[in-house]
Amino acid sequence: MIEFYFKAGFILVVYFLIGAVGIQLYLIKKGAERKKELWTKYFVYLGLVTILHSTFSYASPTVTMVVLLTILAKGVMETRTIWTLSKKEWWLFILFIVMVGFGTILSISFILVPFLYVLVVVFDGFSQIVGQLFGKIKLFPKISPNKTVEGFIGGSVSVFITSTILIDKGISPVTASVTGSIFFSILVIIPSITGDWLASWLKRKNGVKDYSKLIPGHGGIFDRFDAFFFVLFVAGIVVIPLVWIILTLFNSQYSN
Repeated sequence: MIEFYFKAGFILVVYFLIGAVGIQLYLIKKGAERKKELWTKYFVYLGLVTILHSTFSYASPTVTMVVLLTILAKGVMETRTIWTLSKKEWWLFILFIVMVGFGTILSISFILVPFLYVLVVVFDGFSQIVGQLFGKIKLFPKISPNKTVEGFIGGSVSVFITSTILIDKGISPVTASVTGSIFFSILVIIPSITGDWLASWLKRKNGVKDYSKLIPGHGGIFDRFDAFFFVLFVAGIVVIPLVWIILTLFNSQYSN
């Protein structure tokens, strides 16, 4: 895990430097009105990623679980305040939170959290900067007008490259290959964009811009962690059972 921490940390430093250049190019292109907003968002995110990357890489699974479930609990409180639950909707809210929490716990037990977190950060960052610089075609024009097809493509390519660099047998002995990189890239890309869409849909439905003002420049917990928790949810209910089945089949085959 130490090797992964430094390798992933180096990649994140390079990507954040690229992001800084991207922000500067955007400000030159669009004007400097958003300078303070963008740099505040950048440095807050840099600090947040540094802390969480270190925590997920070095802390015990128990500490990681406590951190993630605490963040999730805060997100639940924020969501509850903006979601006007009718008598017919409350069960949907509870079911969603329980399933996300369950998936998160399972992901922690499989030591996927550090790897998935880095990929989500990369996807989110490059989707945003590529979209700001080159985006023209709206991905979700009514729900999330800032998301573009170009940004989605840029984020997806960066995730595949990062996954290919980082993946090894310490992450998964079954998928330590190009096939594994594709597998984990899809695991991050599809749930990330889905989680982002759901979070944006919920805000639009209730007429709010952000879940809260907790994180300067970013908003609330699900403004910042929507994609990550949805990735953990999918990883927990799909990847772990799948890998367990494959390993079981491999072991039974070799034992025979």
